[in-house]
Amino acid sequence: MKSWSVDVSYPTSFIIPSGISCPSTLVCYALGYRSLIATSNAGVAWFNVTIPLGNNFSGIACPSVTTCFAVGSDSNGAAVISATTDGGTTWSNQFTASAIVSFFGIACPSVTTCFAVGNISSITAEIIVTTNGGTTWSNQIPPSGASFFNGIACPSASNCYVLSGSSLIVTSNGGTTWSSQNLPSGTTNTGATYTTIINSIACLSVLTCYGVGVYVNTYNAITVQEDLVASTTDGGTTWSYQTSSGTNNFAEIACPSVNICYALGNYGVDVSSNGGTTWSNQTLPLGTTKLNGIACSSVSTCYAVGQGSGGLIISNS
Repeated sequence: MKSWSVDVSYPTSFIIPSGISCPSTLVCYALGYRSLIATSNAGVAWFNVTIPLGNNFSGIACPSVTTCFAVGSDSNGAAVISATTDGGTTWSNQFTASAIVSFFGIACPSVTTCFAVGNISSITAEIIVTTNGGTTWSNQIPPSGASFFNGIACPSASNCYVLSGSSLIVTSNGGTTWSSQNLPSGTTNTGATYTTIINSIACLSVLTCYGVGVYVNTYNAITVQEDLVASTTDGGTTWSYQTSSGTNNFAEIACPSVNICYALGNYGVDVSSNGGTTWSNQTLPLGTTKLNGIACSSVSTCYAVGQGSGGLIISNS
């Protein structure tokens, strides 16, 4: 695997990065605090992109090099979805909802179809969808009891996976109906209780997805937390799990191929070249303190955003 290095050409105003999307090998968009930067030459140079005043984005999805959708909050603190259809030259707010406390993710399987997830309260979650490029957005009804959505992946316009704590919310008909899939939890034969939580999911097809998170095991008031990797090859009907003794606390995952996956955690980037069976920690540039998002523009090139002395972009191209 290639080593990671710092991209030094981004604006100094780029601070507190929260996400990144790379729709091609040349084009990437990276989110910072009330800011957005982009590259059109594979990171050789990054430039500021003008967004609606006061917007602070927390997630971005770019189904093409010219079309992107970003979720976050506007200048009044209301949840907002903004979009561009001209490669970032102009952005406009498409959807604003004061009732939604926050958006936590967006996935766009095509330039016309996007799903966004957010939370109205600590116990009530929201899914909204557009099928006409953002001209209109409509609410969808999640399963009863579903709460606190924190991420989403949609490998097609029909198939989506929404993260909700120790369960997954899935649809195979474009959101007409949603159902819950509980992740393993219960009590072992030694009396220990355990739960599994997926923090991030990446789907290579409608059948194959990988997720990373944590496995929490509690016994006699002692809690042990281990790294967790989950995978499905049948559209989420069944999942296989691997845990390790590591405590990297995986928070984000990107998989440019069925074998190669990168996972971000508290202690940097781990990589797997065998579909998540084994992982190895990669050395990051000196001064990298925390990574918040990762996107791979090809099997051999990935970009991660996070914190150093300020905002930071690193790549392994």
